[in-house]
Amino acid sequence: MAVDHSFRALAATVAVALGLSCALRFYLVEPQAMGALCTPAAAPWWCALRQDIILGFYHGVFAWAGVVLLAAALRALVLANRSLPTHHGSVPTP
Repeated sequence: MAVDHSFRALAATVAVALGLSCALRFYLVEPQAMGALCTPAAAPWWCALRQDIILGFYHGVFAWAGVVLLAAALRALVLANRSLPTHHGSVPTP
């Protein structure tokens, strides 16, 4: 069934996004050792990316992006459900 497949794809996408955001937060942003490496004198190339990720978390960019993507995925799921054939004749009317 198309809806079942769409729901599984949606659930897998949400799980991957959640895992990626947790990995970014707890392995790149939170550790103090990572912050100590990003001193202005000898900052590696990835420190600018780290700073952008920190600002994204601070301003809720990733949360709002998740809300928008979830809404788009749910809309796609509803549209896929509408395209399925219905069997109105089998339901008795009162």
